[in-house]
Amino acid sequence: MMRLISFLGFFIFSLVFCTAECLSSSIDNANLPSRDISIYKNIKTIDGVSVAVDIFDTAKIKQTFGVDLIRKKIQPLYVIIQNKSSSRHWFSKAGSDKTFIPSGEVPRMVYEGVFSRFLKGGTFGMLKWPFLVPGAMIDKGKSGIITRRIKNKASLEEIPDVYIEPGGEIQGMMFVSVKPDNKIVIKVTSSQNLKKKEFTFEKERGVNAK
Repeated sequence: MMRLISFLGFFIFSLVFCTAECLSSSIDNANLPSRDISIYKNIKTIDGVSVAVDIFDTAKIKQTFGVDLIRKKIQPLYVIIQNKSSSRHWFSKAGSDKTFIPSGEVPRMVYEGVFSRFLKGGTFGMLKWPFLVPGAMIDKGKSGIITRRIKNKASLEEIPDVYIEPGGEIQGMMFVSVKPDNKIVIKVTSSQNLKKKEFTFEKERGVNAK
């Protein structure tokens, strides 16, 4: 009996380790959006303020994060805002889109705990618990990798909520809820007259927007 438990423990550990390593490798080698605003297809300018958005499609999401966020109704964006006007402008993620999702919330939304599914399953779920334990460990490993990837300041830094000075530029990741109309709205507010500039983009189905 002890040998069987030891074998199962070794098997589960090996499975989790291999899954995590494969995911980590595929994610770390992913191509990230360009930081050069001039090459973006989705770019709009209003009174000297330019906004470019890369709206990730499913293929790019899987390549970058190692999981399909669209299935969880999460749409990743890479946003660049360039201010060539004479006044500074305020940008905030929540102010741009009411469905904005903080990057720290994404991993929690992606993986519903396997043990939660087990509890929902009633008596039948209880009978499946030996098969759910490996899944729980793998889910935890995946979630940890995604968390580290999202928080990696060197590659996927979340775009900040800041004033953009004349001649300044900000850029970074932003997460919003998937919308039926596929429209993305980015808003910035002039500190001079408090007027909002609204930039609307539309995701092309099955095509990266950049």
